[in-house]
Amino acid sequence: MLGAYDAVLEAVDTMNLSAIFTVIAGMATGLLLFTRALKWLLSHYYQATLALLTGFIAGSLIKVWPWKVDALGSLNTEAVHNVMPWQYPTGAQWSTTVGLMLLGAILVSLLSWWGNRTNRG
Repeated sequence: MLGAYDAVLEAVDTMNLSAIFTVIAGMATGLLLFTRALKWLLSHYYQATLALLTGFIAGSLIKVWPWKVDALGSLNTEAVHNVMPWQYPTGAQWSTTVGLMLLGAILVSLLSWWGNRTNRG
């Protein structure tokens, strides 16, 4: 949405239906175009597309890394940095972390199984 968050939130708050429907139409169009482009890329350049997507996922890990500390005690994003789990001030919370990893793996496996079952039927 590239910086339009405030405008969209205001449209939702004021129930500006024309703005809300415009955003929804743009989201749907973008999703449909992206899935078609991704399907075409995967059918023509499978290995390169997978390598690119893997790079995107690996590169995003710095943002989704769960163990972050705030060096200055403020909410300044420049002061926040990632630490290793055993360096986290309140502990790594291994049981929660491993439990959520297992839940994610189970959900992906179930979706894959369901997709394969649906495609055969």
